Amino acid sequence: MQVHKTNTVDSSFLELEKLLDHELQDEFPGEMEAYAPHNKFKSPIKAIVISLDQIPVACGAFKEIQDHVEIKRMFVHPDHRGKGLSKTVLTQLEQWASTLGYQYAILETGDSLFKAIQLYTSTGYQKIPNYPPYTHLSRSVCFKKHI
Repeated sequence: MQVHKTNTVDSSFLELEKLLDHELQDEFPGEMEAYAPHNKFKSPIKAIVISLDQIPVACGAFKEIQDHVEIKRMFVHPDHRGKGLSKTVLTQLEQWASTLGYQYAILETGDSLFKAIQLYTSTGYQKIPNYPPYTHLSRSVCFKKHI
């Protein structure tokens, strides 16, 4: 397993992000237009890509916001799920943010993404009220963790 610190314009990250967007479109048909603006970045943000045998299979990123970060774009290729890669990505992102001096991480996920919710709660994230821009998006669930 190779863990690569990069950013959201990295071609491997972009390849995985396309798969994520396609999967979310299938999970939330007709709803992604409300979420899409919050998943595009004016400038590159920090990202992790995990590869197995030189093939990118998992990713995640974080957006830096004052004293905290927002975890974004977590994804594991369907062929590689159940191997603990999402936990590895999340841990790597948290450790990276912590070394940069950030105090906590927040994140948003969909209410029907039960495995994602299980990952976040099992790694210490606590459910919080939806934060902007997700305040009025009823399918959003938000979490926070001190890192």
